[in-house]
Amino acid sequence: MFYTVTPVYNGSFTVTLASSDAFSAINNIPAFFFLLLDEQGEAIIVDTGFSPGHLPGPRSTFERSAENELLQALDRLNVAPEQVSTVIQTHLHWDHTGGMPLFPQAGFYFQVEEMRGLLHLDPREEIAFCADHWMELLSRFVLIQGQQEIRPGLRTIRSEEHTSE
Repeated sequence: MFYTVTPVYNGSFTVTLASSDAFSAINNIPAFFFLLLDEQGEAIIVDTGFSPGHLPGPRSTFERSAENELLQALDRLNVAPEQVSTVIQTHLHWDHTGGMPLFPQAGFYFQVEEMRGLLHLDPREEIAFCADHWMELLSRFVLIQGQQEIRPGLRTIRSEEHTSE
């Protein structure tokens, strides 16, 4: 099975944390989600971008044109969110989960270590997550462990570098 992968720009954001010793601002971070189409035209989404209503930090900002809104971008690519049955989340940080509620038929695949990580969350990392995006979707979560085939020719591989160790 072959897949066509289309990166879709979702806007950019600047995170400004008033209380952080590590940094004062991270500027103009581009955000993407990815559309995968299989040979029959079935759509799979990887990550769902960010929600402007959930930027961490009191002075954080974003830039996004209407055409970069998730629903408008999918419409431009002839994909309706109701048609998407599979969403793969690389991790559960707020800038990757903002559009999860927009997929009413989807199962959400992600590594089980993401959930384990939330149980042992470092308080300094708390702002990285926004459970408002996904808490009501728990019944549609599909936890995977390590390398797993999601669809023919489409496998997940666990990376230990970003959010779980």
